[in-house]
Amino acid sequence: SHRSFLVSILLTIALVGIFVLLCHSPRSAIRAALMSAIVLVPAIFGRKIDLFDALFMSGFFSLLFDPLSIGDMGFLLSYAATFGLLCTHALGQPFYKMIQVRTRLGALLFLWLISSLGAFLATFTITSFFFGSFVPASMFANWLLVPVAAALQIPAIIFGLLGAFLNGAWLLSFSAWCASLIELFAQLLSENFG
Repeated sequence: SHRSFLVSILLTIALVGIFVLLCHSPRSAIRAALMSAIVLVPAIFGRKIDLFDALFMSGFFSLLFDPLSIGDMGFLLSYAATFGLLCTHALGQPFYKMIQVRTRLGALLFLWLISSLGAFLATFTITSFFFGSFVPASMFANWLLVPVAAALQIPAIIFGLLGAFLNGAWLLSFSAWCASLIELFAQLLSENFG
């Protein structure tokens, strides 16, 4: 029913907001929260909003309330990476559907590869500017890191939220363990591809 749909949207927005506060409001998390709210609120009224519009609107509101964030590396990387992901997703859809006819696994692998490539191409100028160097091998490291991080960050977030609400030390420990694995794997890739 519409009421349960409304409750689920409001609950999702509230949980995302709580998560942003729990991780001390980094600009990348604020971007994700704003985008989520911009996409979900119109859905209450049966309307859809384009993801590019949601990205640009969230950027506008972020800069409206915090203009200095335009010089923050986390802010720039978050928006650039998201823009790259959206572009490659839109451009790759015809090829994705064509490959999907033959094999779903191949289509998912294709989507994963071009998404990583899109994020890399959209952010490498920013990382080069801030770090003063460019490492082409980091693109391959990204291909390895993205699926691992995606598999671990969801349980890390869920168990972290449950642990915070239920005051469960073991839940928080498991959440921290998942996050530590992501960090460890990223460090390992950095040592080998950096």
